[in-house]
Amino acid sequence: MLAIALSRADALRGALLRGFGPWARPLLVRREVRAAWWGAALVCVSLAATAVVPMWLLALGPIVWGVPHVLSDVRYLVVRAGDHRRVAVAAPMVLGLVASALGGGLRAAVAGALVAVLFSGAPVWRRSAVALALGVVLALAQLGPREAALAFAHGHNLVALAFFAAWPARDGGSRAPRLLPLGVVVVGGALVMGGALDGALTRAASIGSCHFDDLARVLAPMDVVTRLPVASPERFASRLVLLFAFAQAAHYAVWVRLVPELARPSSTPRSFSQSYRALTRELGRVVVVGALLTAVGFAVWATVDVAEARTRYLQIAFFHGYLEIAAAALFFARGRLGEAARA
Repeated sequence: MLAIALSRADALRGALLRGFGPWARPLLVRREVRAAWWGAALVCVSLAATAVVPMWLLALGPIVWGVPHVLSDVRYLVVRAGDHRRVAVAAPMVLGLVASALGGGLRAAVAGALVAVLFSGAPVWRRSAVALALGVVLALAQLGPREAALAFAHGHNLVALAFFAAWPARDGGSRAPRLLPLGVVVVGGALVMGGALDGALTRAASIGSCHFDDLARVLAPMDVVTRLPVASPERFASRLVLLFAFAQAAHYAVWVRLVPELARPSSTPRSFSQSYRALTRELGRVVVVGALLTAVGFAVWATVDVAEARTRYLQIAFFHGYLEIAAAALFFARGRLGEAARA
C-alpha cells in the first residue's frame, strides 16, 4: 500500500515538474537556490498560519510534524555524524539524556554535552571555546533552573536555524542564498513581537481540549514575564506564545524539508520512493515503520484529546532538544558534522 501511494505521489510530482518546464530548471539543478526558496516559502506559510490559525500550530504542529522531525534529528545528527559508534562521545551524551529524564533537566544534558566535547578529538582551542560556552550555560542553569528551562523551550526552536545556516555547502556552492529564508524569519519574528499579528489572539482561544491560556502559563508564565523590562507584561506574554508558534513551525520546516535537501548526496531532488528507500537504508525498516505507527497513534489520540496527546508527545520526545544541543556543540567544536558526514 505504501509503495503504491509513493508511486502515485511520484507520478503527480513528475507531472508538476514537466508542467513548470524551464522555469523549474534552476531549482532542480541548484541545491542552495532550491533550499533557499523552499525555506522562504515555508517560513512565509508559517507566518501566515501564525496570523490566521495559531492554535493549529501550537496544538497540532507537534502531532503532525513531531515524530518526522525527531526521526530527522536522529538521522542527520547521530547516524550520519557517526558519533553513536564512538563510545567516548556517545556515552556521556546518553548518560546526560538519561539523567535529564530522571530530574536533571537541562543541567544534566549540558553536562553530558560538555564531557562529549572534551572527548571529541576536536582541535584543543575549539574544544576549549565550546566547553567554556557550555560551562557558562551550565552555571546559568544552576542559578535559575526554571528560567533556564523556559529559555531553552524558546531557544531550542532557533537551534534548527543555526544548523541550517552552518550546514556545509555541497557541490562547491555558496551558502549565501540561505540568507533569504533566515531574513524572512527575522522579519517575521519582528512582526510578531511588534504587534502586527495581535489580531491572531482573538482566534487563539482553543482547539479541542487545548487552550491558549494553558499554553501561555507554560511558555510565558507571568511570574517570569513581570520581571522583564516590558511596558505590558500581558501583551508581551501573548506575543511570546505567538512567536513560539511561528518559530516552532520554522523549526519543523528545517528538519523535515531543508536539512534533508542540504544533506542529500545528489544535487538534484529525489523522488518520494527514492527518499523512502534511503531513509530505510540508513535507519532500518523497523525504526521507520515504528516511527510511522507512532505518528499515526498520536494523530488518532489527538482526535480524542488533543491536549493530552500533545503533552505526552512532548514528554516522550523531550530528549531530541537536548540531543540538538549536544550535536550543535560537537558540530562547532569540530567545524564539521562528524566522521561519517565528512566521508
